[in-house]
Amino acid sequence: MRPRIFGYTIREARPLLLATVLGMIALEAIVASTYKDFGGMASSMLEQLPREWAAFLKLQPGLPLGGTVSSYLALGYYHPLFLVLGSLTAITLGARSLAGEIDRQTILYLLACPLPRWHVVVSKALALIPATLLVATGAVTGTAIGVTLTGVEADLSHFAVNGISAWALFLAIGGIALLASAAARSAGQAAGWVTGFVLISFFVDFLSDLWEPIRTLEPFSLFHHYNPSDTIMSGRLDVTDVALLLGVALGAVVAAVFVFSRRDIA
Repeated sequence: MRPRIFGYTIREARPLLLATVLGMIALEAIVASTYKDFGGMASSMLEQLPREWAAFLKLQPGLPLGGTVSSYLALGYYHPLFLVLGSLTAITLGARSLAGEIDRQTILYLLACPLPRWHVVVSKALALIPATLLVATGAVTGTAIGVTLTGVEADLSHFAVNGISAWALFLAIGGIALLASAAARSAGQAAGWVTGFVLISFFVDFLSDLWEPIRTLEPFSLFHHYNPSDTIMSGRLDVTDVALLLGVALGAVVAAVFVFSRRDIA
């Protein structure tokens, strides 16, 4: 790892991270603030949801979603805006980590230094760890602020546990974006590739509950290994799912080292 490259990458990401963290805090605080007005009706409303909407919100069969504070707030952790903010931030950071340097031609300064290319890739990859962790922490902080201001009672440790799962999900997406960045000609091209992959992954997880032929592909979806309602309701971390997501991130970084070390950069 090269501390200067790591530090430069984090500094460059500060505006994006600040906006994303504030967005996460606002989203989860708003969800918490609506519990007193809608929490009592949520259980009956969710029971009447069409099967397609239940699958879209990843409602777990047999769990009393909406009946308690925690079950209601769990919906905020599979909210489309939550997934969009976290995923797009991870994609942006990963995609511009290497391909962005090529766009700006600053990669020539990095490669002119007497250091192996894999040092550059690993330094960029390590910067994704605190960045994605900060995004997930922002969501948990928003829940804490919301329940404190509204006076409702919720076990925040359950949300912290789910924050680990969310961090692993976003880190896996960021790792795949780094791999795309190692092969792409531009940050936009890398971001486009990974955005398409993430969308396919999401819809495989969504459609697997509705269409039997898709079900065999479900384990290959990143979102299949992120179950906020189950985690928050039980307060237990699914170590297997988190390990798989972290394994995807690590495997993508290893592949990025291999690809970037062997490509020609004009």
